[in-house]
Amino acid sequence: PYPQIGIPEPHHPVTHHQSDPEKMAKCVKIQQYHLKLFTDYLEKLRNTPDGDGSLLDHVMILYGAAISNSDRHSHGPLPTLLVGGGSGALKGGRHLVYPEHTPLANLQLTMLNLLGTVDREWGPRGTVRSDYRMIRAGSLLRADGGYLILDVRETLTEPGAWRVLLRTLKNHSLEIVPPEVSFALVTTALKPEPIPVKIRVILLGDAYIYYMLDTYDAD
Repeated sequence: PYPQIGIPEPHHPVTHHQSDPEKMAKCVKIQQYHLKLFTDYLEKLRNTPDGDGSLLDHVMILYGAAISNSDRHSHGPLPTLLVGGGSGALKGGRHLVYPEHTPLANLQLTMLNLLGTVDREWGPRGTVRSDYRMIRAGSLLRADGGYLILDVRETLTEPGAWRVLLRTLKNHSLEIVPPEVSFALVTTALKPEPIPVKIRVILLGDAYIYYMLDTYDAD
């Protein structure tokens, strides 16, 4: 229930609205309330200093839903927000549209595979915890001292992947940015120190992409 915004009913029954305009209006009001809470959270992150920037500069947060039409339990399309700077990995202010039925997991796996991550487990009292034994290397770290072969089209179309790659190559350093650094319930969130890496990357793609990058991407 959301009595604070004038909705006494539980959320779940309201989402099965059966195209009832009154229930749909309540769903919209709840979603707007959630977005307001999320916006307040982002403001707190932006106003919290962290190193050479803010906490918002150094995290990646995926915000959205698992269901598109709650009345029918349909799973697409799914509008999704990817916010935060990811320590320079993400470029904001963009609206990206993908082909229908593109799995959301493509985005999640691409980021994890490139950067690496820190596994998590549920601890007592519903908290999430992690430690150094749960650090998992991504493909950039596994390729240290050797070659990494990537499909350039997939790398360019996954949000953040291209910038992660460029940042790592330019700085010769890899930053693992686990998502739990922004979770309020995490008791032992880890943010590993940057790791020096030396990688040669081979991009596979057609001539059009080669000339497009040569023209529009200075790096």
